[in-house]
Amino acid sequence: MTKAELQYKSEQRERMKSYIIGSKDKNGYVIKKILSRGDEYMIYEIETNSPAESIRLLIDTLKEEDVNGIVKNYNKVKSKFIEVKGVIYKVFNDDSIKNRIALALSAAFDGDIDGSIKSFDNLIEEINNEYNQRNKKKVYLLLTSILFILLNVWIGIFVYWYASVWTENVHLIIYSIICGSLGGFISLSYKMNSISFERNVDSKIYIFYGIERILISMLGSFVIFMGCKSNLIFGFINELQSNMVFGYMLLGVLAGFSENLVPNFLAKLETDNT
Repeated sequence: MTKAELQYKSEQRERMKSYIIGSKDKNGYVIKKILSRGDEYMIYEIETNSPAESIRLLIDTLKEEDVNGIVKNYNKVKSKFIEVKGVIYKVFNDDSIKNRIALALSAAFDGDIDGSIKSFDNLIEEINNEYNQRNKKKVYLLLTSILFILLNVWIGIFVYWYASVWTENVHLIIYSIICGSLGGFISLSYKMNSISFERNVDSKIYIFYGIERILISMLGSFVIFMGCKSNLIFGFINELQSNMVFGYMLLGVLAGFSENLVPNFLAKLETDNT
């Protein structure tokens, strides 16, 4: 080995040692997490809003020109690496996927090209299957909620047209509860992307989750209705006169939408009484 080669090898080792968590890579990105590393490569994660761009690969060979070594192995699996990065957004919150990508790349760098390609193929298939299952669960959750709300709306229409003998308070309760279910659906739709759908759980279970969420919203709107009628919360609604019905309906939507409104009200009521 020539003096120039020894010097390059020494400089290469120093460069690889300098890449640690919190330092910057060649492009100026801060290294958030090191997923895998070897003498001539490092697979790491950076802070970014793009899941596909968060996984980075650094190759720094021990020889200044080494086209038949680790670079050659990488080129054999490069297309698979790019392909899996293209679907990683589907499981953006799953760190284990990134670790498995790093393991598949490391296998290729160690010479196991077939094993690396197989790992990438299995990973891509698993990501797509999980993505499809999660979307299916979303459909069950939202569709069940919509159907339950439509049933509530039908009940509200029936009360409005055919139950005129009922007292005003009964009407207000029913309207508030129905609007509470609408608020629950709005909240559910708004937070859909942040909901954690459990793996290996039958999609049909989410039918009951949808019903449960709407029922909780309806119950919350009823609690707030009683709080208003007793002037313990939002008592000004009772002074709206001709607009009082719409005030209770809007409050029902708010109670169904906010998951903290009713618990906070009950906690405050308990504290005050204590």
